[in-house]
Amino acid sequence: MSEDDVKRLWQAQSFPLPQRSAEDLLAEATIFQRRIARRNLREYVAGAVVVPVFCFYIWLFPYWVTRLGSLLVVLGTLVVIWQLHRRAASRAVPKDFGVSGLQFQRTELARQRDALRTVWLWYLGPLVPGLAVFMWGIQGGSAKRINLLVELTMLTVFSAIAWINRRAAAKLQRQIDALDALAEPVERS
Repeated sequence: MSEDDVKRLWQAQSFPLPQRSAEDLLAEATIFQRRIARRNLREYVAGAVVVPVFCFYIWLFPYWVTRLGSLLVVLGTLVVIWQLHRRAASRAVPKDFGVSGLQFQRTELARQRDALRTVWLWYLGPLVPGLAVFMWGIQGGSAKRINLLVELTMLTVFSAIAWINRRAAAKLQRQIDALDALAEPVERS
């Protein structure tokens, strides 16, 4: 038997798809929305800490560059919070979780996946200018006194955040694929 024969035999099998009840799907959707709500609450609380701290820095630091950086961090944080709410707020799960509930869950997974895929643009991006100017101001406005370790740490943290979110987006894509398989069962022939 050749390798092609084995492949044809494998492809000719039919695979029964796992059956999931509407109650199971409803429970999964509810848990998912609660997890999103908790994540967003943590982000809102973080923003509620960052904004007053950097407003205080505007008053505290003597250099105009540091003050400008602090203002940009405040504005960037407000953009992040607004974008988080706009792109990734949790939504109420429909009570009747039939076909419309399945579509709701798929849409929500796709919405969160898309938000996670672009986190570098709407979450990290608005913070970069303010943090860069702030760090420059902390160094007395001198480009010669760059603290490489701090900047590498920030770059590493931002890269890790982007990477973690890309992995989470890939996981959501697998869940979307599983829902698609439930909605349109396809047998191999």
